[in-house]
Amino acid sequence: RQILGFLIDQLLTLSKGSGDRSGSGTTWYGSLSDIQEKKALCLRLIQSCLKTGWGESDITPSGAAESVTTAIADDKATLVLIEDDLCLALLTTGQAVWAHLDEFAQSSTSSGDILGSPGTSLEVLSEVCATLSLLWSLPRLRSRLCSQFESIFSGFYQRALSLLRRRPLPEDGAVYQANVLFDSQVEVILESLVDILSLHGMKNGPKSVGSMSTLEELFLAYDCSPKESDVASGLLVELSRCCGGNVDEDGESILPSMSPSRTGSSGQQTPTSQKGGFSPTFITRHRPVPDHLKELCFEALLGCLRRLFHGVEPLSSLDEEKKEDSHEDNKVTSPATKGLRDAKNHKRLLHHAARLFNEKPKKGFQHLVDHGILPNPVTPHSVAAFLRTGLVVGLDKAAVGQYLGEIGKDAAKAEKPPPVWELDWFHKEVLTMYCSSFGFENQSLLDSLRMFLAAFRLPGEAQMIDRILQGFSESVGRVCEESVNGSLKLFSSDEKRAADAAYLLSFSIIMLNTDLHNENIRPDRKMKVIDFVRNNKNYGKEISDKDLPVEYLEAIYKKIKEEQIRTLGEGADGSMTVERWKDVMKNTSSFHTRHLHDTKDVKELLIESAWQPVLSAMSGLWGMIPTGVDNGDFDIQDQNGTLQGARFGIDLANEILSGASNLGRHDIFQDLFINVCYMSGLLGNYNMSTEERTYCFVDSLERQGALIVAINTAVENGDMIGLDGWKYIWGMIFELRDLQILSGKSLKESDPDLLTAEARIEFSRRLMQMDEPDVIRDTPRKGIMSLVFGTGSSENLPNQITRRGSQQSLHGK
Repeated sequence: RQILGFLIDQLLTLSKGSGDRSGSGTTWYGSLSDIQEKKALCLRLIQSCLKTGWGESDITPSGAAESVTTAIADDKATLVLIEDDLCLALLTTGQAVWAHLDEFAQSSTSSGDILGSPGTSLEVLSEVCATLSLLWSLPRLRSRLCSQFESIFSGFYQRALSLLRRRPLPEDGAVYQANVLFDSQVEVILESLVDILSLHGMKNGPKSVGSMSTLEELFLAYDCSPKESDVASGLLVELSRCCGGNVDEDGESILPSMSPSRTGSSGQQTPTSQKGGFSPTFITRHRPVPDHLKELCFEALLGCLRRLFHGVEPLSSLDEEKKEDSHEDNKVTSPATKGLRDAKNHKRLLHHAARLFNEKPKKGFQHLVDHGILPNPVTPHSVAAFLRTGLVVGLDKAAVGQYLGEIGKDAAKAEKPPPVWELDWFHKEVLTMYCSSFGFENQSLLDSLRMFLAAFRLPGEAQMIDRILQGFSESVGRVCEESVNGSLKLFSSDEKRAADAAYLLSFSIIMLNTDLHNENIRPDRKMKVIDFVRNNKNYGKEISDKDLPVEYLEAIYKKIKEEQIRTLGEGADGSMTVERWKDVMKNTSSFHTRHLHDTKDVKELLIESAWQPVLSAMSGLWGMIPTGVDNGDFDIQDQNGTLQGARFGIDLANEILSGASNLGRHDIFQDLFINVCYMSGLLGNYNMSTEERTYCFVDSLERQGALIVAINTAVENGDMIGLDGWKYIWGMIFELRDLQILSGKSLKESDPDLLTAEARIEFSRRLMQMDEPDVIRDTPRKGIMSLVFGTGSSENLPNQITRRGSQQSLHGK
């Protein structure tokens, strides 16, 4: 424990020192290269400590060695050190690698030294990723780090994927260099993610939780919990979007896409209703994901799908009796599956309520009441709890701050009784309970203020700020270090006077933070430390019994100057701070709470969340985008990396189709299959000429790859594609024939031919003859039996041949 504590302390100290460099590129801790080497050494030694205390050796320890290993693993002080300090150090060190990229791009020239910027050591980043991977691979540690891994997966891995999609176009040399540096860093992170998603998994038997893949464990621990963010779905969506996809787990699209209707009677493709319209600026503002990084994203996506479907027995391998039993079992939902499905549906309702709340709070609350999530009548405690935990389901921090600072309505003056959540007394009660939910005990007022403001965005209106700070001061003034119950004892013993002192100091800190870090204020006009001390030293006898110490106020000024108070985003949209980490760790949990579930139940729920993002990724890899909202046709997005995109799309399509088939999810399988058929480009586009349709197919390996997947799937799972599926298969075959690119040797019947050899020749001649004039012959009409079984005479040709034009085919399109 002492060794581990020393190494973690050194890592944190070096990380802080690497940012305090002078113009010469050196710090108090040495040159930047020396600091990076020391940090990498610390991380390697930390890995050795973790393997020694919690690793599983090939040689089973005995006697004293075994007791020592168990004592280390069960040492609570050491576990607290790992949970609180090590995970935070790893997360902040990892996030620091891209924290200075934009700053570098703005301040550097094309001839600047990109390797001289802080936090750019690939060696350190590689050791951070190796340590995170090691923590995940140690079962005894992983089970205790549930909340920590939520922040790591969302704030590090998912954040890296999100930034990868949004790198700017290289308009100058500095941005180009920043992109090059970022690509090298993300490559290391993605290799670590591929390792975690594709390779890791405990081996405790096929029916134990240890046989679950990483994706399944993440789904159980986070996606099915209303108090945790959607880690598994978030990673799937981000990986899919980096591959070119554009939808989330519910199929809602950022960019418009087209999806055929499986249930439509006409079999024609219809546009899927999407949120938001096509925005050209969204595409042109950001560069495309580089091919080598897109390949890593594809490998992570394919690897987690293979681990997910590993060991699932195909239904086709069962005999008929077992298959019937399987179909009967699918109709009856097991209690475990029902519990997980209910939890996931509850989470979806919370997501929808959060979106409604961000638009208008009363809509969100009404949605929660209608679905029984909030009690009826609504209580301030339930609303405060939703505002505190709702960030993980998509609550906007600005919307939360707006509601907390808003002045409610007066019921006596309203024409009709408003909902209770719009009344003024209700707003005040919610604010009070919201503030009391923070753990301000044993923390300074400055740290408490940072934690408080990290949970929402402070509104800009002065009256709202005043209202929120009043609630904060009443809560923090009783328990912080400056209170009469704290170690500093700077505030009055009277709660009212202590709250007033906390309010004045908090307001002054916020003003100082704005003044020091506002670029529009000239340096000579910024507040000096002597001004801050003079304004806060003495609040008068009505508020404080004694003056605040000068050293105390100077320390606050120095901390604000060195580290600005910021309201950052959550998860993939922000960076972790020490204060936010303390707040998140209050609700820490473990992985073992949801381990009593059948793996097949989890796989079915996961494929329900995964198939639409994966389908969108296939569309992106194949370069398919809609050419217009009206016609619903797919077109090729670009011609770069055609071979790569075609191969990746085929692998991904085969894996997700095989998984849906083996799990017996016919509905998902058929939806996937029909979409693959449409991606071949052979269905639709009938307004184009024959030459144009032929060129589009022959010139696109992606469309040919989609056709290969569709044909092979029909051969292997012909009983699952359904009537609509066969309709699309024959539609593609007829289109190939009409485009004259279907070789006579391309197709052969797998069953015995019902036609005689001579009748087969006649039948083929009738279908394929192209150049006969539009005449009606005088030969007598023959019956269908003579066509099928033949007559032994060459005179029995069809009595009517219709010449096919360029816009009309034999089967009537």
